[in-house]
Amino acid sequence: MAKEEEIKALFLAEAIDHYEQLNKLFTQLEKNHNDTSAIKAIFRITHTLKGNAMGMGFEAIAELGHVMEDIFSEVKDGNISLDDELFNSLFKANDKLGE
Repeated sequence: MAKEEEIKALFLAEAIDHYEQLNKLFTQLEKNHNDTSAIKAIFRITHTLKGNAMGMGFEAIAELGHVMEDIFSEVKDGNISLDDELFNSLFKANDKLGE
């Protein structure tokens, strides 16, 4: 396998892991909106995903990851409240990442 293909396979494996982690964390946070460890974990995952996608040239994934990172930066700072509408959007965004 060529080096480029190995790196792409590694990215995809990590991206799938991030997708699965985000689903679990969103569900956890949906049950307890004050779970600061879940909020921080989501922020870190989306930040990492964004950076990795940018490095690989996957602009659409990077852009979506950036939006999710920005949202959780605001949630972390108390500027955005978590509600059903936001969770619906977050799950949809994560489903897009999963695709």
